[in-house]
Amino acid sequence: MSAARAAALAVAGAGLLFVFTTPRAAAPGETEPSPGLVRQIREIQAELEPIRGHAFRSPIHPAVLTEARARARLRSILDRDYPPGDLAREARELRYFDLIGPEDDLGELILGSLQGQVAGMYDPYDRELFVVEGSVEDDATLAHELTHALADQSFGLAPLLDAARRRDDETLALSAMLEGEATLTTMAWMKSREGAGAVSAKALEMGDASMFLGGLRMKIADRPPIIGESLVFPYEAGTAWAAARVRRGGAFAALDPFFKNPPESTEQILHPGKCDDPPDRPSVIDPDLLLAGRSRKSSDRDLTGEFGEFGLRILLGGYRSAPAVAAAQGWDGDLYRIDEWDGGPSMIWVSVWDSDEEGEEFLSAIKTWLAARAAEGGSRRGGAWEARRIGKIVVVAEGPGAEPARRVAAVAGKLPEGIRIR
Repeated sequence: MSAARAAALAVAGAGLLFVFTTPRAAAPGETEPSPGLVRQIREIQAELEPIRGHAFRSPIHPAVLTEARARARLRSILDRDYPPGDLAREARELRYFDLIGPEDDLGELILGSLQGQVAGMYDPYDRELFVVEGSVEDDATLAHELTHALADQSFGLAPLLDAARRRDDETLALSAMLEGEATLTTMAWMKSREGAGAVSAKALEMGDASMFLGGLRMKIADRPPIIGESLVFPYEAGTAWAAARVRRGGAFAALDPFFKNPPESTEQILHPGKCDDPPDRPSVIDPDLLLAGRSRKSSDRDLTGEFGEFGLRILLGGYRSAPAVAAAQGWDGDLYRIDEWDGGPSMIWVSVWDSDEEGEEFLSAIKTWLAARAAEGGSRRGGAWEARRIGKIVVVAEGPGAEPARRVAAVAGKLPEGIRIR
């Protein structure tokens, strides 16, 4: 859902997409890289090329930022790609679903989670690379970031980032692909430095990225799960995904085709076999379908978004909660709309499932969630809800009085012409 897109953007802005930049004079708040850092980068570049099977096309020449300048730069990236109005709308969505608190500032939640974790940053649109002064002390950090640089020079990352903005869940899936590829490559590079020679995926502990996540998990422990887990997901699930692809054969070259056709959903990351040819692509839900049965005109405060399998796990009890994992499995697409009426918000939500049985399992879980919400905050949301399964499709609504039942019936009457199952 929307937080996934915002978190994925913040992860990218936090220096996890490093590519080349040409030498230039240092700006205020920057210093020139030391000869030792430049030499360190050159050595790691040479070691990464045979592992990944690609060669760097241009030299990497980073500028070095103070911590204060790095924080300001990250804030400017977030503000540019998420103007205050956009971020405020996404915060309203998360508050509606009780995924952040009523007073939480979404931008500060994201930035606060990243402070102290940022070793550098790359802006793919300005094509500038920065390293935070004093924070890049180990070769493994540089190897991870230089793998992103190699991917960008080999395939081009900016077009992938632009295309993934079409859908929230797709943005997080792309982030997982990029971080998984970089983390797995770094793990192979570490093994090669230990004298392991050619490194198989099995030697990489089945894609276990836990060694890289300890500090980040401590930093986000007190954050809402939708923020914290969105920041960890690209490394943890992404590395497992990349290892699964490499284990199928073709070594690291097995990852190359995904830079042309990336995963389209977190479902494909969580279940790597769903990327096989033909991939299990999410169904397309026509936004106009969610207008059925509306009795009032649209407002500029109306909101639309999706959860995906990752987001549903968070909503229904937790990323690792066994009941939430079971209820979210079988996802094949979803889209919700929140209408901001003067009398309060109402919501209509359509999801598609791989089978009637999986749709029924989700229906049971979402009814429990809806009933708990109605009991805890009925006056705020109108207190009424309706949920119905029509084959593999589940339609859910919240709002005042008879509105949820009316809207569910109206949407159900327009199925399946409003959904394209791919």
